[in-house]
Amino acid sequence: MPYIYDVTCVDNATVAVISSSEKYILLVSLKSGKAFKTFHTTSFCSGLTYTNGNFIVSANKGQLQNIRLGDNKTNNICSSMSSTYVASLGNKLFSNKMDTDTIVCHKRNGEMLWTFTDKTALNEPRCIAVDEFGNVFVAGNKSNNFVAISSDGREHKMLLSKTDLVAKPWAIDYNIKLKFLLVANERDGQVFVYKVNYA
Repeated sequence: MPYIYDVTCVDNATVAVISSSEKYILLVSLKSGKAFKTFHTTSFCSGLTYTNGNFIVSANKGQLQNIRLGDNKTNNICSSMSSTYVASLGNKLFSNKMDTDTIVCHKRNGEMLWTFTDKTALNEPRCIAVDEFGNVFVAGNKSNNFVAISSDGREHKMLLSKTDLVAKPWAIDYNIKLKFLLVANERDGQVFVYKVNYA
């Protein structure tokens, strides 16, 4: 698969990967490192997340779509929302509005819950992850940092900056069970794993 754009964990043995230049999602075995199943998408996609037997993808024009793992059935989610990356928790979706520096939280039906925009704190957001409390982790590619946004969107905190070896961070993931946060840099390809502690 050329140019992997996003990745998400399906279970302890499987990850799913997506490319913005191919119209499919690949399931990859962590043990063998090989793809073993393909799910076709209706268009090229960027963002990808997995929840309760469903993939949620950001299609080429930013339309969020739900793809059911069992039968590959696809349906649109909140047609008014245009997003590049997406994360989910229950009925809530967290995404960055296409071509903006705005992070949004909304329900699957499109009802907006909150928005966050602060270019001094977050510039050119990339991948998004969410913890079990609804706090949102975002990689700032141009601002060279990593920001946590509170579950209500009202507060934020910079967790990592350029001095913390963040070099144009792109991909991130959060493991709810282990409380581990993974950050991958675009510029140097380095990957870091951090333990998240809640005060």
